[in-house]
Amino acid sequence: MRQNHFKHICIAVIFISCLPAFSSAAVQGEAYRSYLRGLLASRSGELKDAVREYERVIQLDGDAMAVYRDLTLAYWQLGEPEKSLQAAEKLGSVSEKNIDNQMFLGGFYLMAGKTAEARAAWEKALVLDPDNETALVYLAACSAGDDPQKAVEYWQQFVTREPASAEGYYQFAIACEKLGKLEKAREAFSKVISLRPESIEAYISIAQIYEKEGKFVAAVQQYERSLQLDPQNMTLLMYVGGLYYRLKNYAASEEIFLRAQKINPDDSAVSLWLGLLAEGRKDWAVAARYFEQVSRHEKNVSVLTRLSYYYSMLKNNDKALACLEKVVELEPDNAQANYLLGLANYDLKKYRDAEKNFMRALELKPVFEEVYFNLGILYERWKKFPRAIEYFNKAIALNPKNATALNYLGYSYADRNMNLEEADSLIRRALELDPENGAFIDSLGWLLYRKGRYEESERELQRAVEKVSDPVVWEHLGDVRMALNNTSNAWDAYLKALDLDPQSRSLKKKINKVRKLVLPKTLQRKALKRAVGNLIQISSLKAHVTVTGRHNVASVSSLGTLQYRRPAEWRLELLGSFLAPRIVFLQNKDEFNVYPRALDSDISPLSRQVFDGIKNYLNASILEEFDDETVSSKVSGDLFYYYAGDKSMLIDSTSGTVRRYKVDDQLTVSFKKHVLNEGLYLPSEIEVLLPGKKIRVNVTLRNVVINETMAENTFDAVKP
Repeated sequence: MRQNHFKHICIAVIFISCLPAFSSAAVQGEAYRSYLRGLLASRSGELKDAVREYERVIQLDGDAMAVYRDLTLAYWQLGEPEKSLQAAEKLGSVSEKNIDNQMFLGGFYLMAGKTAEARAAWEKALVLDPDNETALVYLAACSAGDDPQKAVEYWQQFVTREPASAEGYYQFAIACEKLGKLEKAREAFSKVISLRPESIEAYISIAQIYEKEGKFVAAVQQYERSLQLDPQNMTLLMYVGGLYYRLKNYAASEEIFLRAQKINPDDSAVSLWLGLLAEGRKDWAVAARYFEQVSRHEKNVSVLTRLSYYYSMLKNNDKALACLEKVVELEPDNAQANYLLGLANYDLKKYRDAEKNFMRALELKPVFEEVYFNLGILYERWKKFPRAIEYFNKAIALNPKNATALNYLGYSYADRNMNLEEADSLIRRALELDPENGAFIDSLGWLLYRKGRYEESERELQRAVEKVSDPVVWEHLGDVRMALNNTSNAWDAYLKALDLDPQSRSLKKKINKVRKLVLPKTLQRKALKRAVGNLIQISSLKAHVTVTGRHNVASVSSLGTLQYRRPAEWRLELLGSFLAPRIVFLQNKDEFNVYPRALDSDISPLSRQVFDGIKNYLNASILEEFDDETVSSKVSGDLFYYYAGDKSMLIDSTSGTVRRYKVDDQLTVSFKKHVLNEGLYLPSEIEVLLPGKKIRVNVTLRNVVINETMAENTFDAVKP
């Protein structure tokens, strides 16, 4: 019992300590009792009883400030905002110089959505206590939304008073940034970093300011510093990787996303970015692998569509088709998806399925220009040309400026030698829209050919081949030249077409026909000149060589270097076992020497002829020997044989390369394994046979460099 009595005394003391000061001793007892009852009721959740007691206190003493605070909150909790605001207003009028009440009113008004009143209360508190940092912070925060200039001023005051407050400088920086004072904001964020170096938010904020200013390189540097503080931050890694991508720094972007992938290998967004980066460098296999990972986690239409594109670039049309079938399965009423599926089926020559897909796309989207156009192409390839005409015309009706459709229909007419006047109109309309389009110019040239206007046709087709590298255009040019009896140039055009399309049966047939019709010297001279043209473009050559030789049963092998400068300077230096020069063959203009000079007498005239043969091959002079009307020739497939007295030569007409040079039975030089170097064909192996001497020499060329400037003293005499 004594313990309970003590407890009651303690509670009474606590309540009394919360009691307001009442103005009259006469009412003091009654007011205290009412206030205590109000507090107890409030704590018990009996808010209406609490309000009744608080109002009684006010009736007894209208200046009881603390009661107005409790009454303000009680009314608000009861859902009576007007009475709550009235109580707050009364509290403000009776306690203008009470800091605690003004701070209370500021918080209450802010809660009630009365920003202006809240700000006024905190300003009064700040007047009463200029060092009240709480009021200053509240005012700054309250002003941030509608008066950023005031917020900046308040935070400026705060950091002036609290120069070691990193949070203060951070809020000051945010306020400055919102006001557009970016330089001041950046300085404040930098101050935050000096006070709190681990503040990742400050680094990110500085980076964002640099982005606003368009200073993306500086922004990236700040983001990288943020990543040093938090290298596992996936959100930050993703953003920085994306920023590098937008800046076209694809290597850095990939490095960031690969880091992210190590952290979370199953993150679909990371795989998607890595796939896009692979796409950018046309690494379709890698792009497909990443998008396969994405598609395993989410059946996304755009992902599957892109994946189908990668498969098509890899010539894996079956997988491309499967992806698009999934897209249509996910969105059967998607016109674009049905259209793309139609294109995939068309690529696989599944014309009936493609037709079905295209028609479904038109059901879903009747005004679909691309579908009408591709239906025209489908029917044209499907040998249903009347229907093709119908759909080409529908595409053109939807868009009279569809230059591709105009040209396609016009060319189709010309190719079939029908409706040539309409074809003329269609093709010229296409050219008005795109006058420099090589394919359209080819169509005009082919139309003129069909009309028998060969000279005009050749001019247009010559213009076309200068704009597009297409086997069909070159074949057309060959056909019109044949019509003009310009067989040699027709041959040249057919060969260029065959280079672009080596599997073309029609080209091979035409080339074989030209071989039969043309006088041997005319056709073969063209091939000869092509080979000459390949070699005379070599002004200099440097290469590492491996020379192996066999004489009877003895064999030798040596490494060395070969250097050549057009027209007649060359140097062959063979190295010993310790990479010291052993023997140097040097041709300087008309003078041939061997070093050491003591070996000069050992070099036979036939050996000199070998060296001359290689030199004269490089400068093309041995080819010129065969450019004569007395030279006989024959053709075997793509190989041209030339005979001039005791000399003969073999040229591969498909590449315009010399394959063999022979002097009677004394010397045979074979040029093998031609490779393209700077657009020119060069042999990577030369074989020399001297049957009478039972000598075989092989020269293998590596690291070949052509047409680079050489030192002036390269071909000077070797000093002892």
